Amino acid sequence: MRFIYLLFLATSLCTIGFSQIQQGAILIGGNLSYNGQNSSTEFFSNNTFNTSDIKTNMVTIRPQIGFFTSNNDLLGISINYEYNFLEQTQTFGDQSFSTEEKTNVILFEIF
Repeated sequence: MRFIYLLFLATSLCTIGFSQIQQGAILIGGNLSYNGQNSSTEFFSNNTFNTSDIKTNMVTIRPQIGFFTSNNDLLGISINYEYNFLEQTQTFGDQSFSTEEKTNVILFEIF
């Protein structure tokens, strides 16, 4: 067991020693995410049966690109796009109300 710990320590130290990123290297990365949710609530109030339905969707796309100007110094840009959708339907007895909301967001970041 002691040998495994020493081997892990030696490997970690060697990796840290050679983890210098050279000038001219390019960083390409990003993030893509999706979140969706549906909920429904039913309740009885004032002698009527009522419902509330909510549907939400969110999509996020975030590509990144960077350039190492010198050893370990990075200059890059990230574009963050986010789309949100919300739909809500409420029913009170025999009356129904529906709302819908869409949002688009674009952010630029320099790092």
